[in-house]
Amino acid sequence: MARLICLLILAACMLGLWLAHQVPSAFAPAPSKQQAMPVQSGDAPAAVQEQITAPPTPPTQRTLPIPGESQEAMMSSTPITLTVAYDNNAFDARLKTAWGFACVVETPGLTVLFDTGGDGPTLMTNLEMLGIDPRRINSVVLSHYHADHTGGLDSLLEVGAPEAVYVPQSFPADFKTNVAKRVRQLVEVHNPMTITDQIRITGELGSNIIEQSLIIETNRGLVVLTGCAHPGIVEIVRQAKTYGEVHLAIGGFHLMNESASQITSVVTALKGLGVQKVAPCHCTGDTARQLFRDQFGANFILAGVGTIIVIGEEVQGQ
Repeated sequence: MARLICLLILAACMLGLWLAHQVPSAFAPAPSKQQAMPVQSGDAPAAVQEQITAPPTPPTQRTLPIPGESQEAMMSSTPITLTVAYDNNAFDARLKTAWGFACVVETPGLTVLFDTGGDGPTLMTNLEMLGIDPRRINSVVLSHYHADHTGGLDSLLEVGAPEAVYVPQSFPADFKTNVAKRVRQLVEVHNPMTITDQIRITGELGSNIIEQSLIIETNRGLVVLTGCAHPGIVEIVRQAKTYGEVHLAIGGFHLMNESASQITSVVTALKGLGVQKVAPCHCTGDTARQLFRDQFGANFILAGVGTIIVIGEEVQGQ
């Protein structure tokens, strides 16, 4: 009997163990909330949710094109600056005058030095006084092969060569070879050439003294920049009008040896071509400058070394 009782107890124990493995205990720990509530589609962790509900960060301000306005038009609407850095006519008393001409042209896309005056020390000193770092000059354009327009080039190249130097194709071979060794690119110009959307070169003009001039596009019209205008200022402006109306003619007009009647005919011709403003200097001559002042009145700009002309909404520098 005792043996039977032991067998029954053993069987009951084995049955209990078997049932414990098949039926979960009522006291088993409940799953955590993270396990019981898995992330559903569309939900996000708390940190991300805070970013979503927080006020959006204001977008970075950008200059966007006006609908229908081209990139070229945007550039043309930005003011340009012309700074006479070398001239034989005084304007800024701090600067040295000397026979020759140089003008810095600053546009959004390029800074150009048009001619380099007659000597390096004067050019470099004047640039420093004007607050113009010569290393910011991207390109040099030389109008013609006269020392009072090319004499400062060596000094400029010594402090940091510009990316390119543009010279008339007719320049002497030895000059071009020497410059080509010291710059990234020497460009020989014969026909009209575009440097940027705003700056063009007329190409070689004239038959005796070959010369090229600069044409700059602004939102007020074209600026025609001349070195000496040996081919004739009227002819240069006539060529420039291929690209639009001329707002300003500036530089040497080479009228210093002409009679009053000849100068008057030039003034009349330029007015007839629609030139709005003039800033004659260098080799124009005092008589011619006075006649231009008389005829153009408020549209005459007194130009000399240190003259700064900003063309944007209005011309400053009169």
